[in-house]
This record gives sequence, C-alpha cells and structure tokens, in this order.
Amino acid sequence: KGDKESNPNKINYNGFEFVKQNDFWITKIGESEFIFKYNPEQVNKTEGKFNSLNKYSQKPLYIYSENEMASFEIVKNIQLFVQRVQKACLEEKDCGDDLPLKTCGDNFIIIKESETKKIEQKENCVFIEGKKEELIQLGDEFLFKILGIN
Repeated sequence: KGDKESNPNKINYNGFEFVKQNDFWITKIGESEFIFKYNPEQVNKTEGKFNSLNKYSQKPLYIYSENEMASFEIVKNIQLFVQRVQKACLEEKDCGDDLPLKTCGDNFIIIKESETKKIEQKENCVFIEGKKEELIQLGDEFLFKILGIN
C-alpha cells in the first residue's frame, strides 16, 4: 500500500499518488486535482455501496451541514463536476424557512454531529455522521469512496 520509507510526503495507494503540500494531500485523477486533509491510509474503509462521482455529474448537489469545514472539504473537491451546490434541508428536518426542502430523490449530502460514526447511502442521500473532530476525516473517506480510491 504505502511507500513511506523513501518520502514521507508522498504515498502510493491503490494506484493513486498522493503528495503532501502545506498540510494537505493532493492527487490527480485524469486532468482533475483533488485536495484532502487526510490521505487514504488515515481513514477507515467504510463498507457499503455508494454512488460514484458520475452520479453527481452535471446535477445540482444539495448539502446540509453542521460542520462548515467538513462540507467545504467535500464541496471543493466535487464542485467542478456538479451543476451547482446549494444548501438545503431534508424534508423531515426543521432547519429554517430560508432553505429549500429536498428529498433523497435529489443528490443530497447531510453532515451531522453524532456520537455514532457512520457514512451511509440511502437512495441519493449520503449521511455523514460523527463527532465534530471526526467529520472532516469522514468527509475525506466518503470522497475516496465516490472517486474510486478506496
């Protein structure tokens, strides 16, 4: 998996090269550059089936997040592929009048603080839940799944 002996700022993982620059890990897939706080060796491998990045391509992405840094991590990596990113509210949640209500029929990422750590796909909704300090790492784990890295 990793090749840390030669260079601690570079790892190869499942055929992807990650280079550390300014506390971030960067990899290229095709012509696109992706930037993560964590590398694939620093996250868990969540079981389960997730939509690939293609499922998000050229469609609106809705996001509800209780952690700005975790949502920023996801948005900065997939915003070039989606039609637009918009904050929204899952229909059964009460999160204010100014956000549009969306369902799991839409591409929707919900990031919530929770004692239980999980990443779960239900229809087109992805629920990313964990303690505040785990949410960015969980966001990266989700990205590695949809990008085909993990």
